[in-house]
Amino acid sequence: MRTTLTIPSWWSVLLKDILETDPDVPESLEAFVPSLERLSSYLNDTASRERRTAPYLRDLRLRHAYLLYFATANLGKLSVPLFELRQSVAFRGKSVLRVLDLGCGPGTGIAGLHAFLGGLSSPPVVELLAVDAVQENIHLAARVGEHARRLTGLPVSVRIAAMNITRPYATWGERFDLVIAMNVLNELPLQHEARWRNGIMEQLTEDGHLLLIEPALRETGRRLLAFRDASIDEGWTVYAPCFRQADCPALERETDWCHHDIPWVRPSFIAWLDERIGNIKKSLKFSYVILNRHGETLSAHLPFTPARRVVSERFDEKGRTWCFVCGSDGRHVCQRNRRDRGPSNEAFDHVERYDILALEDVEQRVHDLRIPPTGAVRILSVSGE
Repeated sequence: MRTTLTIPSWWSVLLKDILETDPDVPESLEAFVPSLERLSSYLNDTASRERRTAPYLRDLRLRHAYLLYFATANLGKLSVPLFELRQSVAFRGKSVLRVLDLGCGPGTGIAGLHAFLGGLSSPPVVELLAVDAVQENIHLAARVGEHARRLTGLPVSVRIAAMNITRPYATWGERFDLVIAMNVLNELPLQHEARWRNGIMEQLTEDGHLLLIEPALRETGRRLLAFRDASIDEGWTVYAPCFRQADCPALERETDWCHHDIPWVRPSFIAWLDERIGNIKKSLKFSYVILNRHGETLSAHLPFTPARRVVSERFDEKGRTWCFVCGSDGRHVCQRNRRDRGPSNEAFDHVERYDILALEDVEQRVHDLRIPPTGAVRILSVSGE
């Protein structure tokens, strides 16, 4: 059974301290509604946003509204890929983890990193550099870092710097084990992508990783997949979520893309704001990819290969259960007829989007993978400790 994400209790305290308003009191939320309506319209209109590059978070009201609503939802997303990355050499055995948060915004990644580290029995010391083109953002991000460290007691030190990430990077005289870019790619002009990617390569340690997280919209999801393919062509390796080091099958048709969707305990203030602005955040949808230059993959740390990733919902029909899975050999429909259900494959009744599967003794046909009565299905666990 998949774990349901819960926003840490200290986050509401942080919001109350910084925003000087109690998120658990509906009357105090009303003032944020107009700003959230503006932000929602802007962030969901990807085509229009490509033509408007103004740094919208210079507006204090929009910046605080973003922290209240979007940062609350987005910070939980960071734990999912980081839990998979916990297996890598970039994490294991390191007492100090050096992190660069590119396009840090008002501090979403800083909060998300604290939430992730709070779930580890022995979290590393983290030295984090947060950079953004908007001065007002990095100052708010620094405040988020200060409050998060005070409230959690975690060993995370935060430095800030202003930087236009569409231009060649400044040299800080250091390299990073992890570069995080949350909701950055969709706001980066296409003509700067290759230079941006090369700049990141210069900032990584030999065993470092780049983590990109993007909204689960079709346009943003497909752009992330195209970025993934271009990276592979330039010698990068996909650590996760893919088990395929080749072109992404989801780009073959214009209507397809790939994203995660995980349940969460929606805070009461988010539910209240959802009703007011017409959003539905009953689950957390996002796309992500982890890349590196040293060839490490998540599959190398799994107890079974070749593994496959569930990349769709599970469909329970009258005569069969099926979903799309993707592995080193591409994307396939994986199905089990109702009459073929048995003890060795009953786990197929419970698969969910982005689960990692071990399939044994399945029949590979022209158009699908068929699970026979003797076929075995296991949902693989990625242990973070």
